Amino acid sequence: MKLVNSLDLSKNQILNAVLQNLATAPSTPLAGQIYFDTALGQFGHFNGSVWVYLSSVTGNVSKGANAGAINTLQVSAGADKTIQDFISAGGILKVSSTGVVSIASAGTDYVTAISANSFTNKTFDANGVGNSIVNLETADFAINVIDTDTTLSANSDTRLSSQKAVRAFIASQIAGVAKPMGGIDCSTNPNYPAATVGDFYRVTVAGLIGGASGVNVEIGDQVHCFVTTALGSHATVGANWTIVQANVSQATATLIGLVALATQAEAEAKTNGTKALVASNLVNFTQKKIATIGDGTATSIVVTDGLNTIEKMAEIRDATSNQKVLVDITYALNTTTFIFGFAPALNSYKVVIIG
Repeated sequence: MKLVNSLDLSKNQILNAVLQNLATAPSTPLAGQIYFDTALGQFGHFNGSVWVYLSSVTGNVSKGANAGAINTLQVSAGADKTIQDFISAGGILKVSSTGVVSIASAGTDYVTAISANSFTNKTFDANGVGNSIVNLETADFAINVIDTDTTLSANSDTRLSSQKAVRAFIASQIAGVAKPMGGIDCSTNPNYPAATVGDFYRVTVAGLIGGASGVNVEIGDQVHCFVTTALGSHATVGANWTIVQANVSQATATLIGLVALATQAEAEAKTNGTKALVASNLVNFTQKKIATIGDGTATSIVVTDGLNTIEKMAEIRDATSNQKVLVDITYALNTTTFIFGFAPALNSYKVVIIG
């Protein structure tokens, strides 16, 4: 029976079917046509250009110009390549960059349970939830990777400092940081305590520190050690301590202490005996300029007084008899001019300018 149309089996199977058996390939084939070659013992299919054979006996593949050869494969239109069996007793396969399959080497290509594994230029990526590297020991690292130098003097970007080294270094850096040691009662004039740099005490009861010949301290004062010292009096170890006053007294005419500044009104009133004056509050206080004039030539003599005001008065007297004389006087901001009817002799008159 010959079909002249396509047969649609609707995805049903063909049971107990046998391909057409021929000793040579069919002539004028169509792409996709298949048959069994009885001479080659292979299944052949026409790919539209040539017949391609797949053996059902040896499991070998042949393709291309050497279609009749066994155990050959034409790769990328190049020369035929021999296909060889790859047999392994077991292990992990690896594929090279050129596609060659081989057995991976334990300890070099993957980790094993033994401790003799040696890896070169490998990257371990433990990123991700649940991944970790465990049971690392200091002995697992090369020399100088773990740094035990307590001064961290290497200042390296390639070393890991041990816990002991870090702790010792931090301790050395904070040795001089202020450290409160509690209160100290100075009512019995105690000696300075033994201390290290940074130790300080707060005075809880006023008295002397450093023995009977020590320094007077008051409640709230602080005693700071800046040189490690033994127990001792002010005479023996006082140079190792600094006393910080907490309640400096008001200054008086005989006592150094704190002082307030007088206001302009208080300065002008001249009644406050506890506040200090500053230059800016002295603007309304008079100043004076004294000069000796006369050069035997000039009749108009200008005296620079620097009083920065024209609100001033001037008086002139004979330098020998001290008698007051009258002359014409002209005032300017920082100068005063004395005008005579004659030229006074050298240094023959004295003037006082007040402003």
